[in-house]
Amino acid sequence: MEKVYYGHTLEDLSENQWQLLEDHLKNVAEKAGFFAETFNAKDWAYIAGIWHDIGKYSKGFQNRLRGGKRVDHSTAGAKHAFESLGDNGKVLAYIIAGHHAGLADGRSNDNSCLTKRIENNPPDYSACPEDILKTFRQLKLPFIPDRKRAGFQISFFIRMLFSSLVDADFLDTENFMDRKKASRRQGYPSLEDMSKKLMPHLKRLTEKASQNRINEHRSRILERCISFAKEEPGLFSLTAPTGSGKTLSSLAFAMSHALDHGLKRIIYVLPFTSIIEQNARVFRDIFGDDAVLEHHSNFDPKTFDQEEENPRSRLAAENWDAPLIVTTNVQFFESLFRRKTSRCRKLHNISGSVVILDEAQMLPAHLLKPCLETLRELTLNYKSTIVLCTATQPALSTSPHFKNGLDSVREILPDPISV
Repeated sequence: MEKVYYGHTLEDLSENQWQLLEDHLKNVAEKAGFFAETFNAKDWAYIAGIWHDIGKYSKGFQNRLRGGKRVDHSTAGAKHAFESLGDNGKVLAYIIAGHHAGLADGRSNDNSCLTKRIENNPPDYSACPEDILKTFRQLKLPFIPDRKRAGFQISFFIRMLFSSLVDADFLDTENFMDRKKASRRQGYPSLEDMSKKLMPHLKRLTEKASQNRINEHRSRILERCISFAKEEPGLFSLTAPTGSGKTLSSLAFAMSHALDHGLKRIIYVLPFTSIIEQNARVFRDIFGDDAVLEHHSNFDPKTFDQEEENPRSRLAAENWDAPLIVTTNVQFFESLFRRKTSRCRKLHNISGSVVILDEAQMLPAHLLKPCLETLRELTLNYKSTIVLCTATQPALSTSPHFKNGLDSVREILPDPISV
């Protein structure tokens, strides 16, 4: 009788109801590929998904499911990728080896670094079916690396693939282990439906406003933002004075731009928690609680309560799959440079989104260069649009201190000074 290999089990299920390992691998591969398709890396993520748990094709891991000791099941897929796909396999090895423990160093004196893990921990995956070990997909980087930025670009690509794999793995495991929790992730409104609420709201505000000079300026800014949304995705700035309605005008731009260009969500990034809470209330009044994710230090998924009235936002904070996210500079940028699965899981959902950096002048000066590299990369290779929104734009493209700053930034208002 052919031996059956399992990926996950539950105490209250009989063994013949456990999740088959092959089912888990294929589910994760399909889901990871779907996530990475936004940045043209579907095949990369698919292969990572199909190999990520081949170490479970071992006597040690199957014994673990029945109460045995813990075993390393992540190194097997990393080793197989490393040895069978050359340089491309090295990229996949990082994300497969780290899909539980986090991204490792490539080479260091630490025994947990990727190279030593592969060298010192010969894994057993001899029982893995040959059709899973083989791949007929040709892997090619979805972008042409810039010679001066290639190191950063490859590391960023690894993080985005890592995010796709980790989120797919979490979601498929959750779907088997906790169907009730998994079902709570569903039911977000589409951007199309949200737009049907936003545009009438803005029209009502315009009609109610008295025709004084300030409101005339606000109306012109709003009209310009909506009309400018047809521009191709990339880098934009919105420079307008305090009190000119930047929050809703930039949101109107983001909503129209996303719908015009097939982008999937809006991420509103602010420097201070107090501003976030204020803006989130405004957005909830327009769209309702289910559409808005507020994610900052006072609103963290670790404090998730299974019995709370609206737990979907807590779940969405894990992977940012809500249509409108309001978060902090710290949460946004630190996640893009972290190694842990919990912080990186949401990164793939930044791809193909409109990111509004409100109060852009508050970006920390000592971290400005890596922040700019991130924004540049998101617009170049990850189909995202970035809006620098402020009353006092930092000189990111003209200052001699930032020779590698952002170029090709399009100002939404034709003459910001006159507004």
